[in-house]
Amino acid sequence: MHSSVADPAIEDMKDGTRSRRRSLVIAGMLSLACQASLHALQQGRQHGLWVSIGFGYGRAMLSCDSCDRRRTSGTNSSSLGGWTVSAGLGWRANAHVQLGADLRSWLNGLKAGDSLPGFTTATLQLSYYPRIRGTQGLFIEGARGFSWYEVTQGTGDFLEPSKGSTYVSGHGGVYAIGIGWEGANWLVTRLTFSHGWQTRVQGSNGDIVARMWKQNFILLEFGARGVVPKPRSQAGSW
Repeated sequence: MHSSVADPAIEDMKDGTRSRRRSLVIAGMLSLACQASLHALQQGRQHGLWVSIGFGYGRAMLSCDSCDRRRTSGTNSSSLGGWTVSAGLGWRANAHVQLGADLRSWLNGLKAGDSLPGFTTATLQLSYYPRIRGTQGLFIEGARGFSWYEVTQGTGDFLEPSKGSTYVSGHGGVYAIGIGWEGANWLVTRLTFSHGWQTRVQGSNGDIVARMWKQNFILLEFGARGVVPKPRSQAGSW
């Protein structure tokens, strides 16, 4: 890989991406730890502030208009598997409509000392629940937003899977559609299909290694999602 003096602004963005990945993992652990107690207080609320966290696995199908595939992805393969983690926050207007923001990270496994492709997306999300009664049931959703792609040096560490050199990177857009099931105790399962792209992917020295770098994802995710319970107003309770 080529090397050169790094642009401080680009380096700050890369560091921020890695920090967000670590934050997602830590937030997921904390969220799942307190999930049971939050549900006990929820008492069937169907509107208000909602939060979510999810972990899963997904496959990415990679393509481009023109590229050096080996350099752009660290492999000659056009299909890569990897782990994903997500976190969401927003407002559930009623039993059927939910709006919010979703932050997601996907990495091609844990690789110590090897090239590690990864994506981070930040999207606005709309979910619709066609249920007639209750707080459980099927939902469908759509999302549109920003994507960031990079190939870094893997560490093999779960909490900090990459650091040091960034070989290539680029930013672009993403849109997604999904279907899922929200069950008891805040448990949620989601199957998401997404398409992301970066107009240009650049190497560490600024040269263009890919044009219209595209990714089609299929993601299966398990996690927790629900409306945050409203504190009680009676004295001696919360």
